[in-house]
Amino acid sequence: MTMSNIKKASKKLLIGTVLLGGVVASLASAQTINSSVPNATPDDRYAVISDGTVIDSHTGLMWSLCVVGLAGSDCSAGVAEQADWADAVTMANESELGGYSDWRLPNVKELNSIFAFDRFDPSINLTVFPNTPGGLTWTSTISQEISARSWVVDFSGGATRFVSRQSAQYVRLVRDASQ
Repeated sequence: MTMSNIKKASKKLLIGTVLLGGVVASLASAQTINSSVPNATPDDRYAVISDGTVIDSHTGLMWSLCVVGLAGSDCSAGVAEQADWADAVTMANESELGGYSDWRLPNVKELNSIFAFDRFDPSINLTVFPNTPGGLTWTSTISQEISARSWVVDFSGGATRFVSRQSAQYVRLVRDASQ
């Protein structure tokens, strides 16, 4: 590589943020933020608790800070686990995260409440829910059309849809914060 090419490559790497058509993309992170879409999941809506939980003041729900398999204040320890739907339900029911024993899978409406429409890959507030993998995350909602399928939310920036309950997806836990 010539010195000229090295300088050009270095200059490209130094540009940390690109603004194009209202979309902000950071080279330091895979997440893209569309500034033309209102932020419905601002940081001040959530209270991050030191026990690995997050309280959403908008819905009154308590969420696991990390998806199942990840841990730590920045969810960087461990490996994000994927499980079929039955195992995901068991994981939720058996969790004692934060000293609580009433964890469950969120229904589709609940999981969509933390979906950030102004962000892509992943479509979630990473300040509140750090290191969340983009991809499909289970809900407890079973498809009315095909009972062997359940609804998932695609945090890569895609739509909510239903998939086979035999497939492996990510798991995020929820409980009612008032209990």
